[in-house]
Amino acid sequence: MPNERPYNTYGRHSWGGVLMDRFSPLQWRGMLALVLAVMFAVMALSSMQWTRWMDRAIFDWTPVDAISERTHVEIVLVRIDPSTIAPGAPRPGERALLAKGIDRIRSGNPRVIGLSLMLMDRLDPVGISEMERLAALFRKTLLETSGETGNIYYRELIRSRTKIDADRLLVDAVRQAGNVVLPIAIDRSREGNIESPPFPDAIRKHVLPEPEAFPASSAPIDRKGVILLPFPELLDVAASLGFVYIHADSNGTIRRFSLLHGLERAWLPAYPLALSAAYLQLPVQSVSFGKGNDLFLGDLRIPVSRDGSVLVRIRPKADAFSIVSFEDLVGDRLSAGMFENRMVLLGLTPSRSLKRSEASFEMSMDVPADMARAASALLSGDVFREPSWAHAVEVAIVLMIGLLGIWFRRFRSLSVCSICLLAAGLLVLISMLMLRLRHEWITVGFPVMQVLVYGIGVAAMSPFLTRSMPATTVVQSHQNNRMLGVIYQKKGQLDKAFEIYRRISVDEHLKELLYNLALDYEQNHQPHKAAAVLDYLADYDPGFRDIASRRKHLFHVGETVVIDEELKVVETPNLSERIQERQYPSTIGRYEIIREIGKGAMGVVYLGMDPRIRRLTSIKTFRFPENADPKVIERHKTLFFQEAESAGALSHPNIVTVYDAGEDGNLAYIAMEYLDGTSLQPFTRTENLLPIATIVAYAADVADALAYAHQKWVIHQDIKPANIMLLKTGEIKVTDFGIAQMMAASQHSSRMIMGTPSYMSPEQFSGKTVDGRSDIFSLGVTLFHLLTGMLPFTGSSLQELLRRVVQEPHPDPKRLRQQIPNPLVQILNKALEKDAARRYTDAAQMAEHLRRLSNLMKGASLFQR
Repeated sequence: MPNERPYNTYGRHSWGGVLMDRFSPLQWRGMLALVLAVMFAVMALSSMQWTRWMDRAIFDWTPVDAISERTHVEIVLVRIDPSTIAPGAPRPGERALLAKGIDRIRSGNPRVIGLSLMLMDRLDPVGISEMERLAALFRKTLLETSGETGNIYYRELIRSRTKIDADRLLVDAVRQAGNVVLPIAIDRSREGNIESPPFPDAIRKHVLPEPEAFPASSAPIDRKGVILLPFPELLDVAASLGFVYIHADSNGTIRRFSLLHGLERAWLPAYPLALSAAYLQLPVQSVSFGKGNDLFLGDLRIPVSRDGSVLVRIRPKADAFSIVSFEDLVGDRLSAGMFENRMVLLGLTPSRSLKRSEASFEMSMDVPADMARAASALLSGDVFREPSWAHAVEVAIVLMIGLLGIWFRRFRSLSVCSICLLAAGLLVLISMLMLRLRHEWITVGFPVMQVLVYGIGVAAMSPFLTRSMPATTVVQSHQNNRMLGVIYQKKGQLDKAFEIYRRISVDEHLKELLYNLALDYEQNHQPHKAAAVLDYLADYDPGFRDIASRRKHLFHVGETVVIDEELKVVETPNLSERIQERQYPSTIGRYEIIREIGKGAMGVVYLGMDPRIRRLTSIKTFRFPENADPKVIERHKTLFFQEAESAGALSHPNIVTVYDAGEDGNLAYIAMEYLDGTSLQPFTRTENLLPIATIVAYAADVADALAYAHQKWVIHQDIKPANIMLLKTGEIKVTDFGIAQMMAASQHSSRMIMGTPSYMSPEQFSGKTVDGRSDIFSLGVTLFHLLTGMLPFTGSSLQELLRRVVQEPHPDPKRLRQQIPNPLVQILNKALEKDAARRYTDAAQMAEHLRRLSNLMKGASLFQR
């Protein structure tokens, strides 16, 4: 039998069978392993982040012990309300208040005080100098002769001068405390380093000397940015200094701190490291470096990554430090004894005096608490590092898995899947053991995903790779499937029968079964399923029986059609004639025809040229029936051109412009604006959906266009994605205004319904008189389709579709696309009301709601950036 094909389970298209015949099952598995290895190796080398959630979960939840003997640390965080001390550079009174707070803490004998405020500039000394001049002048000229009143005035003058010089009060408080650690900011948006401006002598005692075994010049430690220091007098009295810079992951969680910042011949310590050294009462210069990038602070070992960073596990809900109010501190409402032998950090709440990093600038920031957690992690030994070789090992594992996958291709599918699951579990276990035993983080996200994808791929391909069974078994399988399909077909389970038939190689016997199955679908009023069966059969034998003519007459719900009183599709002359048209005229009316550009609801659409003004136009044609009564044709032409005139009167930026309408013999035509773009129909596929904000903006434009047309008493009656054009300029244009009425006008009966059934309103589907609210319903269906990729109402026949449109509620769009915001769901529900009286009263109201939502979504998008 010439049309018989070998055993084939690869679907209706022949390419799958050709490829499967070319390669053996073992070769397919080997190629899958090789492709996955190359793909995942490239992704790992590119440092893609989509698998890092797995590595972060392993890092966060693996139970570990301290890397060295724990140092018990008690921390007190003093919160400063921004209304008490302003962010940035505190004013004189605020600096004096800050000095008072430091004095109060000092009286409690803490081990270290961390002042988490950037104080880079002195206050203006002009006022202080002027008061000193006035006091000296008063003392020389009036003090001796003014008596007791003069003495009181002079003392108040001196006291005011002291109050104004808040910087001196703050410097004195820091000097007397002797254990205050100040932060340093790094402006990474500017080029330079601490050498420019010149290296201050006061900072030399706070940097780490370059170790011979691990020089700073050879380490990939960050050196970018300009370091911003406290004002000189405050810098001179600081016990220690440390820079503040925190790495926040893409989800906002902090797992990494930079401990070192590279200078020319030295390293600058981080703020948590300086705090830890001061807490242990060690000079920061006592930091030493051991083998494997280990950093030692006394007996405390800290594993540092090669870039000078350290990994920590911070859980804000498990904070062990105490929190008190700065207002209670300076108001003498706290006992100073609570600070004894503790680390005390002062900082704003929320702190905006220091940035975490450029990546996390817009996040909620609490730098003092972050520093307290980091110092606590360093002192308690709950720190980790990422080895310099970790990334190379991850890529090597990916490649090794690819080689093993080629070897595993000889195993059974079930065995391969089991091995993949075990391998994924083993990789996760190795990563957890490295964290627990060595405090080293080895990322395994890409290898784990690779073995899982390979296992899933092998399992998915196994049904297609069963051709190695004996020929007798294959024939027997075909016969059994054919008998099973016939049984399902006799029981009326046509879908199951079609599914079974598609598993069998197509021969003459199966062609007859498929043809009869299509007839059964037609009898059951399921024309679209009948068309699917005939399409499948046509792939194998397009000339079989009369399937070509049957396919032409079947109903497709996405096309614009005319429906009679009995809910039957009326085939207009164009729907039959345009299929047979192959040649196009050189002119239509006065327009020169360049080429055919498509087939619309009315007929053939041509690209034409207006010879008078040399303007490109779209020419939509419609042919009236030639065998009808001339009087009837004349009446229909009158109605046709009345509708064309109504459409031509519309002038709106979102409505296609109609230039002209006329007739050429028995051919009517409309000349309109030529649109360079595409319709929104391709964006209704689930794999090609547009962003929600974009869809809302487009729908608002369409609603504006409908509102304008309805004011002109023009109802579209066929709103759908195919009639909405997206131009290359980004503009939205609604097409085919009046086409519905024009096509209905061409029929002999006045009770014809015209439109696209899947987008029709209940009143339009029922043949009732419609108004602008019918277009609002159709726009709601269109909006639903563009958002979800699914139509809200479907049916296997026109009768079933009518029942669902009129009676059944539409599905919840959030179940199909969870990202749809609730206000948009409310707009959809309003537009898709069954009762026209409960819908939007006019399209302008719907446009206003859509535009308002669009503006809110745009604002939210800008804020997220």
